[in-house]
Amino acid sequence: GILIKTAAYGLLRFVIPFFPAASAQFADFAIILGLIGIFYGAWCAFQQTDMKRLLAYTSISHMGFVLLAIYAGNILTFQGLMIMMLAHGISSAALFIMCGQVYERVHTRDMRLMGGMRGQFPYLAFFLMFFVAALVGIPGLGNFIGEFLILMGAYAKFPAFTILAAISLVFAGLYGLILIHKALFGVPNEAQQQHYTNPLKDLNAREIALLLICAFGLLWLGLYPQSFLDVSNSSMAWLANSYIPVQEVVEVADQVTTQLENVEIQ
Repeated sequence: GILIKTAAYGLLRFVIPFFPAASAQFADFAIILGLIGIFYGAWCAFQQTDMKRLLAYTSISHMGFVLLAIYAGNILTFQGLMIMMLAHGISSAALFIMCGQVYERVHTRDMRLMGGMRGQFPYLAFFLMFFVAALVGIPGLGNFIGEFLILMGAYAKFPAFTILAAISLVFAGLYGLILIHKALFGVPNEAQQQHYTNPLKDLNAREIALLLICAFGLLWLGLYPQSFLDVSNSSMAWLANSYIPVQEVVEVADQVTTQLENVEIQ
């Protein structure tokens, strides 16, 4: 979920600057692959009972937004991509950390064997709900800013693809609610009852401090995104300016080719 961001960085840092013409020609196909990845990742996430696997598939699903942002190729999508990769990296890292914390306490990652943790671990439940809310794009947190900028920038060039990507956000909310419902609410599973009847420790000070750092990063990205956007603006503008003229040249070349083919047919 975290290392997958290196692929997005490679596309943004090397592929677009080195091969702008090829990237422009590949854009439609890449975005279609991204949309397939969004919905396929969401569908796979729905099928999971293991908390860690569910989070892994959500990361794969979000990578579809990365392809949409890169190949839409304007300043808004590039800026949104930068915010999204930062925010999603933080929220994914925090949730994978919490998977380990849950496993240490209930000795399973199977959500079918969980339930009732909200009453047993109030601090753990609070942070789990916070980071799941961040992952699904609740306003006020960094993930929302990134997704909003990507959708707003991509709509001008690919309105149909952007609408489909926006619809997929509903599925992100659904599997986030499934995770919270199965893990935190209800009553403990009978197979796990022995772990709940004995008093178990909630998050300790070290674990809370670690999660607070992640939460602070997401809140800062969500409430003060301009502090990051100002830093990256010149780099992202350079990428967009090198990519957009090539797109226009490719479109003109395609139009000329079509006209020549029509002349030959006549």
